[in-house]
This record gives sequence, structure tokens and C-alpha cells, in this order.
Amino acid sequence: MENKRTEASVRMEVRQYVKVLSTCRDAQELASTLRKLATYLDSGSPEDITPSQREEFNRTQYTSILTVLVSNLKGDRLQLFTSGQCSELWDGIFLRGPPDQALLVLMDYISSSSPNAGLDKVVNVLEAYLQDNRLTTLLWSRCLGSFTPDSPQLRETLLGRLVSLPDLTANRLHPHTRRLFLPDQYYPLLARALSTTLERTCQALRGGQDCSMSFVAQLLGKACMQGHSEYMFKDLAPHLSAHTQSDMVWQRVCWRMMEDVPERWMESVITGLVQAVEGPRALSRIMGNIVIKNKKAQFVVTHKLLLLQYKYETRVVRSLVGYLAQDNERRPLLIQVLRSLCQTWANSSAVKHTPVEQQLYISRALLLCLGLLSSSELQELREELMQCMLGGMQCHLDSCVMRVRRVGMIVGECLSARLDVSGSQLKFQYEEDEETRELLSMLDPLPEEDTVSTDRQDPTQNIQSSKGQEIEGQSSSPAANAQTSTAGEEPSADQGSGSELDSDDELTPYDMSEDKEMTKTPPRYLRDCLDALMSSEDPERVEQSLRAAAGLIRKNVSTAREVSVQLTKVLLHLEDKYNMPGFLSMRQAAMIALTVTDCIPVTEFLTSEFYSLNYSLRQRLDILEVLALSAQELSQPITEKNQLTQGTQHPTAVMPLDPSTAPLHWRQVVDQRIQSKARRFAKGVSQPLPSACPNRYAPVAGHFFFPLLRNYDRPQLTFDLLGTDHLVLGRLIHTLGLLMHLAVNAPVATQMGRTLLDFVWTVRYHVDQVVRRGVLFAICSVFLSMPNQNLLSELSEHLLETRAWLADVAEGDPDEDCRSLAMQCLVLLEKSLKTGLEHPAMALQEFSTGDMAVYFDHRIEAPETNGAPCHIAWHSTQPVLAVASVSPTNGGCVDLYLQQGEQVVSCHVERSLQPTVLRWHPSKTVLAVGWETGEVLLLTHPSGEQSSLPSTHTASITLLDWSSTGSRLITGDQMGVLALWKLDARGRLQGACLVKHEYGKPLTNSVFRPLPPGEDVAQLARAAVSGDESALDMFNWRKAGKGSALKIGSLEGLTFFVSTADGYVHCVDEKGRTSPILSVDSPVQRLLYLEKRDVLAVITETLMLSQYSLGPEGGAQELIKVKLSGKSGQNADITWADHGLLITATGEQVIRLWDLEKDDNYVLSLDENLGFEKGETLNCVSYCAAKDILAAGTSRGRIAMWRNVPSSNHGAESKGQWKLQTPSEFEGNITQLQWGSSLNLLAANGVSTVLILCEHVMSAHFSQQVAAVQLTPNQLSLSYFSSGSQLSLRSDMHIKGVCVTKDTVAVWNGKQVTVYESSGTALRNTGSFPCESQALAMHEENIYTVEPNRVQVRTLQGTVKQLLVFSEVEGNPVLLSVCGTFLAVGTDTAHFKLFDLSRREAKPHCSAKNVSEIIPNVGALQSVKCNANGSQVSILITQLNGRPDHKVYFYDVEMDTVSHFDFFTGRPPSGVSQTDDPERNQSQSAELRGRCPISQFWDESEPRLFVCETVQTADPRRSSLPDILHEVEVLVVSFFCTQEHGLLLHDSYPKPAAIQALLALDVPFYYFSCKPEQGESGGEEPPGPTPVPAPGPQLSGPSMVSRKALRDFVGLEECDKPTREAMLNFSFYLTIGDMDEAFKSIKLIKRDILAPGSRSLCSEQLRPTSLYSD
Repeated sequence: MENKRTEASVRMEVRQYVKVLSTCRDAQELASTLRKLATYLDSGSPEDITPSQREEFNRTQYTSILTVLVSNLKGDRLQLFTSGQCSELWDGIFLRGPPDQALLVLMDYISSSSPNAGLDKVVNVLEAYLQDNRLTTLLWSRCLGSFTPDSPQLRETLLGRLVSLPDLTANRLHPHTRRLFLPDQYYPLLARALSTTLERTCQALRGGQDCSMSFVAQLLGKACMQGHSEYMFKDLAPHLSAHTQSDMVWQRVCWRMMEDVPERWMESVITGLVQAVEGPRALSRIMGNIVIKNKKAQFVVTHKLLLLQYKYETRVVRSLVGYLAQDNERRPLLIQVLRSLCQTWANSSAVKHTPVEQQLYISRALLLCLGLLSSSELQELREELMQCMLGGMQCHLDSCVMRVRRVGMIVGECLSARLDVSGSQLKFQYEEDEETRELLSMLDPLPEEDTVSTDRQDPTQNIQSSKGQEIEGQSSSPAANAQTSTAGEEPSADQGSGSELDSDDELTPYDMSEDKEMTKTPPRYLRDCLDALMSSEDPERVEQSLRAAAGLIRKNVSTAREVSVQLTKVLLHLEDKYNMPGFLSMRQAAMIALTVTDCIPVTEFLTSEFYSLNYSLRQRLDILEVLALSAQELSQPITEKNQLTQGTQHPTAVMPLDPSTAPLHWRQVVDQRIQSKARRFAKGVSQPLPSACPNRYAPVAGHFFFPLLRNYDRPQLTFDLLGTDHLVLGRLIHTLGLLMHLAVNAPVATQMGRTLLDFVWTVRYHVDQVVRRGVLFAICSVFLSMPNQNLLSELSEHLLETRAWLADVAEGDPDEDCRSLAMQCLVLLEKSLKTGLEHPAMALQEFSTGDMAVYFDHRIEAPETNGAPCHIAWHSTQPVLAVASVSPTNGGCVDLYLQQGEQVVSCHVERSLQPTVLRWHPSKTVLAVGWETGEVLLLTHPSGEQSSLPSTHTASITLLDWSSTGSRLITGDQMGVLALWKLDARGRLQGACLVKHEYGKPLTNSVFRPLPPGEDVAQLARAAVSGDESALDMFNWRKAGKGSALKIGSLEGLTFFVSTADGYVHCVDEKGRTSPILSVDSPVQRLLYLEKRDVLAVITETLMLSQYSLGPEGGAQELIKVKLSGKSGQNADITWADHGLLITATGEQVIRLWDLEKDDNYVLSLDENLGFEKGETLNCVSYCAAKDILAAGTSRGRIAMWRNVPSSNHGAESKGQWKLQTPSEFEGNITQLQWGSSLNLLAANGVSTVLILCEHVMSAHFSQQVAAVQLTPNQLSLSYFSSGSQLSLRSDMHIKGVCVTKDTVAVWNGKQVTVYESSGTALRNTGSFPCESQALAMHEENIYTVEPNRVQVRTLQGTVKQLLVFSEVEGNPVLLSVCGTFLAVGTDTAHFKLFDLSRREAKPHCSAKNVSEIIPNVGALQSVKCNANGSQVSILITQLNGRPDHKVYFYDVEMDTVSHFDFFTGRPPSGVSQTDDPERNQSQSAELRGRCPISQFWDESEPRLFVCETVQTADPRRSSLPDILHEVEVLVVSFFCTQEHGLLLHDSYPKPAAIQALLALDVPFYYFSCKPEQGESGGEEPPGPTPVPAPGPQLSGPSMVSRKALRDFVGLEECDKPTREAMLNFSFYLTIGDMDEAFKSIKLIKRDILAPGSRSLCSEQLRPTSLYSD
């Protein structure tokens, strides 16, 4: 009853105080109230407050008072007091009451309030709270045995606030966090409070007072669990160690504290403690026998820290093992640990699959345990230790890794010495280093403080003494031996001098000091060396021959080539029978000289002998080493200097200084050293880039590389490469990787890279880490050496699988070097892919195709039960489209479709409600699907595996987003719940969500912040592979003192920004901590991150664009805020282009573009002349970065496309760079567009279905007066000029290629070929056959198709009747062209070959020619054509950087010479015929300058006449041309090319805009493809094209071909063959300036045949005053 009255009185009085504090604004009354409240807290107060009232106040009312005080901080109450009164009255209420309640109220207010003056006040109070040692008071109050027990929830909350105080305050105050709240200040303060609490506890126990260690133990465990053990034990561990050394009460308190640590936190406490405590005795005093009482502690100490983890220092292992040996009760655990260590050390699987570092760690622990055993324990374990020694040594000595073998030797020696088997000990020879000495020291006795009293002797004495004797024996030099010998002979000499024997002292000694030993003359001829090496038994002669061999080989090249293979065979089998000094290096130098001198024969011999029988492993390794060093020498660039001396000197030899050169001034020497050593951080290059130059290795790289992969999978009796010979396999893969790297910029590099990936893919999971390192090195070489543009086009499947495997290796491979190499490969791969995906700087293909590109459309094959599509999503690289659809009856479903719309049946998902969001994993084919129910599903293609994320969301999913590499997934819902998930390298979920935040508002958008740019890993890797020691040291962190190691952190940024519907944008950092960084006036519609400027762009639903700069700590500062134009009330479709363009479509008749980098904006509109309707609006947009195309969907079912065409006029308006294309027709209202996959496919979402569009260049071909031009994906227009008829051919396939002859038409789609024959006025299908050929040609009754390394000659029905084979070095055929009776074949390794088709079977007309030998800087062949008589071959190439070359090359088959015309300069090279008129030359040069050829043709009957189509490129010199020369986009240029007169420019004229592309040249016409209306209505008058004559009726189909007469044939279009030949001769002789021959030619033409215009033209051209040649 008394207690109830006390409680009631206190409650009533406190209620009055609360009322005053809440409503009163009088300073005196407020101060009086605060003083009265303070009397309840101060026990020494004179007020009449009973202890029961004070206790009741503290128990029930104190928290409510504090809550009232902090809730009124938003007003101006505190301004009524002075600062002193505020600190005394207001702050004192918090600092004098129960500390736990005060801390909870302060932390709750900080966590829930926004920045204001009240928050600053509470932070000041919290800082004073910590400075006033209130933490010690709090902990001590919890340790007293008389406190009232509280609920588990309250205790957990209090522990959370204490441990997480730095994080909670940083989330709210960041970046204005107080110094005391930082982890490095707070946790040591908490540790000191804990130490003081333990000291008070010891004093209380001595006084007989009970205390509890539960709360303190839980606090320590939670702090260690959150990763703060280092801060906690830094001061606490030495304090405990010092106090427990002589005080048993302290030991009991520590033991009890360790026992009270919750089991879930025991591991963190023990791990932190053993790292902080010095010595096993101190650890034993603090931990006691916790390992016996607690199973978790026993597991951690005896198993996890010694067997599973290996990151700790040796002193930690020594402390753990010594701790187990300190007490007799714990010694059985020491025996248990030793048995486990022996089993692991002797396990062959563990040796193969665990890192070397872990094996060293286990070996240290094993030796430490062995050194602590007593004699009786050693005798008991003798048998087990013997088995461990024998089995473990065998496993370690069988390893290919030197460090592992050395560990086996040392541990075997120590075990043998400790066991003393039969009085004999094992002895091994190995080099001693720090690692060796550390292992041997593990048997040393413990320091005096930690010595364990046992009856054993030191087992290392014998080992150390024997080692010392061995070292002394090895260190004795011959000189010392000689002195010893001399000293030993002196006594006998003295005896002899005193004897009576005869003496020669009277003879005068002969001076032999200047005599020289007679040696044989070294051989002067290479054949003498060969004879000596083969048959001589004289050691001196053999040595001299071997020493002189390399020099003679390089000096006498012709002789060396005669005996190269024979001498190589002799050297390969030569043995060191006479123990010659430097035998191996001399033999290797001679073999390298032979290889580089006579490359192909010697290389073929060595590579064939590598897999032959009766060779030792040493000889096979020698072959690999010689090939690698020879390739490295051949890969040196060829300069003028070394061309003259090629083959005479070794490139690595040290050249003597030229005495004729003047000495350099000292300042020049200093400047050169500064230039070579300085590191520059400025942008750009400080010196000119090295110019491209050829080397001797690129043409022969295939001879080195491909034969080594010929028989690797064929085991032999003495050689099993994929079996037991791991060392040779690892060296082979390393050699292949080096050969691949040296082949950089070679045409064969792509094929080598593809082959090497195929080979290493089979051994990527090899058990030997040396082989795995070789595999990773080889893959790194592929990424460094292959052109970036080929990684996606030819190796896309390999790259995706390789990327997934590399991620697995980087994450889980046991070998540390393998993990590091895999990380470097991933970085290089990401950089290569990023470079390959960027749109090229010169998109010349767009110029060449122009309007000739068509889009193949494929409707998705959706099930009938599916509803209307609502969402679409492409995978970023794979051609897989996800489509979500909604049906009123069946609910929602998600399906996957392939490139041509085929449904993936295994990947069908249905739910009762509709899907809301679709997001693909950035690399894996894993689709994240969000549903209205809050479910998030992961769907894997093609297996169809489905896995749902754990239930976290209860509302509709509004947000799904992957990090850049797919290791993190963000999910968000309509209720504002955000979750962050972690996934492994295969895209599988790992555990529960990492972070969960609740924002209370719908989540609208998110964006990850990429990492800032770091080291250029690609350049460092290239330097490292090339042998740069500094670059190698940066990749090798074990080397010290050679520069800073390369630090490769995370490959992706894990910080992201998320927006909510109330306009707030929150930042979530890498640790999952969230904080609001900015807010806008309306809901956020889109977040964009501008990586180049490190700017976050926010676009709201009201189209307000704001840009914010982000600080390194996450703060945001507004830079600019603008209102975007657009239709209000319309949901805008917003996309982002790579070059700083923001593009929006808001349902208007235009789309708007904002250039954020140039601060410019403009609009793009539709054009009714191209087929668009008036009033047609644009609903959605999508941008393709690879093709630089902007697509927009309209309300009338059309897809408008704008192609970005770079202009040479830098001041031109940006709008003018976007060229509108002809639209693609669709049906319905297009609501969504999306580009995707590496094939750049476009998906269009309409009202009822989804269409997949794939761009294809319209196929066209001309031959024998027949032209075929593609109209639609499955329709051709055929023009027969001999009869004037037009036919239309409709095929049942999507046509990807067409080829015609006089009577035959063949079409193909890459999988099937269909052949048609003309029959009167119709086409008859003569059959089809399967054929996966990407190129096709026809001649008479033969069809030529390609497959790897050969061309197939087929009949019209597809039967193969002949094979034209190409070697591996020559490559795979990819280009076919027929002209007259000759077939030109180009390969993917830049080789070409001609075949004569005039006979029954195709015969080679010339041998395969390596283009890289005759043309520098060749990347790949773009086009190869031959003339009508097979005497000339014209070549277009792409350079090493992937750009088309500006030159057209002409190869003379008979003379084996190359000439060219350079369109970049507009001039032919020197020595090629030009006109004698300088002004004419300058005018033509100006007209042709700054262009690039894109297509080429020879006349089918005239072998001299050649024509090419050129496009304009960016050339800064064109801005200085005269104004009268207007720039023309496409120019048609013709040449005469003969052996006698070289290359002669004949004519050039601009291609009219109505014409699409040049088809062929067939005198007297040029043939062009054109639009149907142009072909039917006719073209322009000369010099434009003329329509096709139609003497007969047009049967069917529109005309797609126009033709234009050659300049000299205007008016002679219908002339006969003699007239054509005479006019051609006239034009040719006129071009070369031979007037007599020109006059003779024109006399042969009948005068009545010439039109009046032609007669005047001829007479004018024959005037001497106007003579010129084109």
C-alpha cells in the first residue's frame, strides 16, 4: 500500500512538471521546474525526497521526462536560458540520471530527426555524456547484482545502441560527425569503460559483493561480431594480461566473462583476443579452460583457426598451440590438433587443391605442435608421425610448385630429426631463405616466459648443427682449398730440403710468365661446326664449334639455310658429355639463330618433333623455350638499320660504342635520364607515339603456333601431356600464350585467339595450379592481342563463358596467384568489351549501305493463352528477349524468345497477378522478375530454373536493378521497402538480404555509382607480359622495395542512389548505410549518373532536370536546374545516349534532345516525304550506342530511325548530324522500343504483339547482264538487260545473300541455299540443300561455298565435287569473288589465292599470298577482287585499329609487286603515272582527298578497267580547299591498271542522291541499285544515271537498277563489240598521253556510228592544247 501511494504521488507531481515544460514560456518557472526534477536525481539534495520516491522516479518517470525535453527542442525554449544555465539545468537532467535510459532517448532522437538546432543540442549532450564517463557508470550499473532485471528486448536494444553508436550518428550527421563518435575514438573509449568496470568488479568481489558479467560479456561479443575487435582489444588485452599475471581474482573475472559470451559471438571474441594477446601464457590466464567447457570455443581454437583459416601471423599460431600445451587438461586437445594437422598435411588432395600459403600455415602449426610434445607423447604418436612423414613427403615432392616441394623437404627433415629413426636423419638440398629459416625455427623452444616444462630435449640441435656444417662445406671456395693444400705440403718440402737427395737449385729457372696456352683455331665455316658436333671426340673442338655456331649461322645465312634442319637435329640431341661451362646457353643460342635465320623449315621440324617418340621431357621443354625466344626475337620491329644487318647480330647483344661519335654533353645525359625516369600525369602524350612498322614474326606466327596444338590429346608411351606430364603441359600453355601475345596486330591473331581459347577451355579446371596459371596467362594474352572488334563478332560465345569462369576463379580458386591473374583477366576483358561496344569513330559501313539496309521482322511465337504484352527486356549480350504479358482471365506470365521470335518453352512463368518489372543480369542469362504480390523471381535461360527470393516484400515490386557485374541486386516495392541481395558469379542467390531499409514511400528509380578510374591495367599487363620488371613488380605484391604494388579492388561500384515518390533521393553506401542526400519538388521519374563529370542527374515527373555534384563522402550540391520542354500530363519516355545526350518523347510530333555537355538542345521531327503521316506522334524512344541510331515508335505503327552521321564541319548544328531513315511499318500503337544483345536487335511492343527487328544490308549482285537487288527480307528484283525484262522472286526464307549468272539465281540465309533457273519468262526452283556458308559464288554450272580451311565446289544440286584446301596458316576462306574465269578467295588470316575456272576442275592460278608481308598495318581483308584475265588483284583492307584503310591496293600476279592509290591524300604513290598538267593534278588531288574506298569492281570483260566507290571522311585539310570545290559524300572513281603503265586515274564523278550503291562495271555502263520509283521513272540525264531500257514488256516486279554510260561512251550505248574495244583503246591511250595510238583507235570506228556529241568530244580531246589524262 505504501508503494502505491509513493507511485501515485510521484506520478502526479511529475505530471505537473511535464505540463509546465510543455506549455510554459517563463524562464524562471522553467528553471525552477528543472531544479525540482534534478532533486530526484541527486541523492545529496536537501529536498525532502525519500529513497523510494527517487527510485520510483528513476524507474517509471525518468524516460518520459527526457522525452518531453527532447520533443520541445524544435521551439525556442532553450533560448530563454543562458549557456551556463542550459548546461547546468537541461544537460544535467541527462547526465545525472540512469545512464541507460538517457542513452536510449538521446540515440532515438538522433536517429529520427532531421538536421536542426535541436539535433545539434542533443549531439552536444551525447558528447558530454561520453566525456563524463557515463559509459562506465552504465556498465557498472549492469554488473551490480541488485539491479532490477529488464526485458530481453530492452537489453538487446541497449546493446545495439552502444555498439552501433558511430554508425547511427554517422548516418545522421555525415559529414559533420564529431571526432569522439568516430570508430577509432569511440571503441577504445568503450574498451576503457569495460576495463574500469572489470576493475570495480574485482574490488567488489574482494569486498564480498556479488556481480554479474553477463552484460559486459554480451557487449564485448557484439562489438567483436561487428568487426571492432581490433579497437576493443588494442588497449584491453594488455590491461588484462598485466592484471591477471599475479591476481587470481582478475583471472576468475576474465574466465567468467569469457564463459558468459554468447555462443554466436564466441568466435569473434576468441579471434580478436588471440591476435591481440602476446604469448600463450597470457592467453591461458585470460581464457582459462574455455575450450573444455565450451564446444564452440573448442571448435574455433582447435579446428577453424588452425586448419580452415590461414591468414594469421606465426605468433598467433604459436600462441594457440602453446595455449593448448600450457595445462594438462588441455594437452589431449594438443594431441587431437596434431593428428588433424598430420592427416591434412599428408593428404594428396589437400596438397593439390589448397593454396601454398595454407600449406605453409599448416606446416608451421604441425612443427609447433611437434616441438611441444613430451617424450612419452612422442613415443605414443610415433607410428602416426611416421606415416605422416612418408605419405606427406611423397605428396609434396610430387608437386610441380617449388615452394611446395621445399616445404615437404623441411617438414620431412624435422619429423625425421624428432623421431630419430634408427639413428639416421633425412637430408635434402634446398636453398635457404626467410621462409625456410622460419619453418626451421618452429621447433625452437618457447621464450622463457612461455616455456613448457617437459622431459624432452631440443630436437632441432642436430638439424641446425648439420645445416651449419653443410653451409660451411658449401661456402668453402677453391682458393681456400688451394691454401689448405699448400699449407699441408710445406712440412714435406722442409723435410726434402734437409735430405741428401739431388737438387736442381743450380739450374736457372725459365721465365714462363708470358707464355700462352696453345689452343686450336675455332672453325670458320658452318659445315666444319656441323662435322665437329656430329663426329668429333675432341672436347676442345666440340666446345669451340658450339661456341662459334651461333655467330656463323647469323653471318652465313645462305649456308645456314642449307643445313638448318640437320644442324637443329644435331643440336637437339647433343649431350653435355664433356661438362662444358655454358653448354646449355651456347646450344640454345645456336638453335635460336637457326630458327630466326631459316624460320619455317626449322619451326616445322621443332614443332613436329615435340610430339615425337623417344624424347625426354627436358628436350621437349628445350623445344618450347627455343620457339618462345625465337618468336620474341622475330617480333622485334624491322627498322632500316636492322634490315641492313639482319641476320648478322643477335638483337639482344650488347653493341660497343662507336668511337667516331662525339661524346654527349653532361646536360644532355641528365636530360635523357630525366626523360626516361619521369612519370607524367598530364593529359595527352609528351612525345610522339611510335609509328607502326612490320616485324618478321607476324607472317610466320601460324607456323609457330598451330603445330603445337596438333596432337596434344594423343597419349604416348613416354609422353602423356594431358595425363601425368603436368610440367610440360603448363610450359606448353605458357609458350602458346607468349606466342599469342607476340602476334599482336598480326592478321592471324584472331584465329590464334579462337584456337587457344578452345584448347585452354578443356584444361581450365586442371588440378595442377601451374597449369591453371598457364591457362590464365594464355587468356590474358588473348585479351591483350586480339582486336577489340573481333572479341564480340567472332568470340562472343567463348567470351561469355570465359567471363563466368574467370569470376569463379577470382572468387574461389585455392591458389592466390590464380585468383590475382583471374582478376586481371576480368579487368582486361571488361575494358576490351567496353572498347568494342563503343561506336566506332569512322562508321564507314553506314555510308556504304545507306538506304540499302533492311530490317528482318520476326513476330514472337507467343502462346494463344498469353494476353497483351506489357513489358519487354533484352539481354545485354545474348539474343534473348523477355516479354511480360497480362491476361484478364489467366493473370500474368513471362516468356523468353530467341532472335527470330522462337519461344523458349522451358522458360515460361505464370502467376495469378501481373508482372511489374523485368531486369536481366548484366552478363548471365538470369532474369529478375518482379510481381504485384511482392515476389521476386530469378529465371535462368535456357534451363528454365526458377528461384524466388526470400519473402521480403508484401507490396507490388516497383524497382529491380543489378550492379555492373551482377554481384548485387536491388529490390524495392510500393510500400518503400528496399532490399539488397548478394549473388555469386553464376547469378545464384547467396543467403538472406544484406540490407533492408524502409522509406515509407514508393520507390521509383535507382542508379549505381561507378568506381572512379584507377590504374590502366591493360597497359600494365601488356608491359608485364613483355617483360617490364617494374610492371611485373606491381602485379607481384610479394616483392618489396620495387615500387608500390598494384591494388585492384572491387570491379564495380556498390554505392547506389534510390529515389522515392515524395521527391527524396537516398544514398546507400557499400556498407549498406542509407542517408538522404537531396530532395526535389515532385516524384522522381529517372536517375542518371554522368560518369565523366561525376554528376547525378535527377528528372522529375514535371520534367524538371537537376544536376548535382557528389563529394567523395556522399554529399550532393546542386549545380544546375532547368525545366525541360514537353507535353505536360504525359508519361515521358527518357533515354540516355553515351555522348552526353538526353532524349525524351512525350507524345508530341517531335522528340527532344538535350546535350548536357554542350548545354544545347534541339528537336527531331518526322518527314511526310518519307512516308510518315501528318499528326503522327512519337511515343517512345530507344538509342543504340553500337550503331549510333536513335529509334522512336509512333502512334500509327511506324518506327522512325535517325542515324548519327558525323559532319566534317565542326561548327555545324548538332541537329544536322541526325539523318532520318525510311520507316519500318508495324501495326497498332507502339508503346515501347528497346535495343539489345550484341547483335543490336530492336524489339517493338505494340498493342497485341511484339516484333523483333534485325538489320541486314540489302543483298545485290550483278553478273553477265543480270542484276538482282533485294526489295524485302524475302523478295528480289531481277533485271535481265539482254532481254530488258523484269522479274520478281519471292523466297520462303529471309534472304541474306544472292548470286546470279546468265541463267541461274542462288539465294541463301546462312543455313540453306536455294537455286533457281530462268525458264523463258519465269524462274524455276531446281532444288535446295543445307549449307552453313557465309559466302557464295557461282560460275557456269558450279557453286562455290566456304567452310573452315577449304572451299567446296558444288553442283547446282549441292553435291560436292571438289575441295580447294587451305592450310591452318592460310586461314579460313571468308571472301569469294568471280570475274571472268577466275575465282579470288580471301581468308580470315589476310591471305588470298586465285583459281582458274576455265577447265573442268579449278586449278590454282597463283599460290596463297600473305597480305601482311606486302602491305603493312593489315588488320583484316575487307574485299578481294581479280580482273578478267587474272593478272591483277585489287584489295581493300581494314587496319589494325579496325578502321578501313584509305588506300586501294593492286597486286600484279606476274611481277609479284604491289601498287596503291591513297584516297586520303588524293594522290597515287610516286612512280605511278599521272598527267603532265600540274594544275589538273592539283585539282584532282583536291577532289579525291580525304576519302575512303568502300566497294570495288573490275569490268567482266576488260581486264584494264577498274572502278571503286569512295565516301568522304573527316579530313581537316579539306577546310582549306577552294570554295568552288563542294564536298561530295560519295564519289565513283575509275582507273586503268596495266603492268606496263601502272595505275592511271580515268574518271571520277559524284554519285547522285537518288542512287543507292554501285553494283558493277560492264562497258559501256556503270550499274547502280536504286529505289523502285527511280528505276521505273528513270534517273537523271548524263552525267546522272539513265533508266533501264525496256524493249520487251515488263513481266513483273519493279526495277531496282539504274545504269549510267561511261564518259567516253555517251551516245555509243548500243555500239557493237569492235566499237567498244576501239573506244576503250582510244580512252586508254588518251589517258597515257599516246596521241598516235589514240588516233589509230578512233580511225577504226565508223564515222556514222559516232553521235555528234561523241565526234565533237573526240576532236576536242585530240587537240594538243587541251591534252590531259585522267
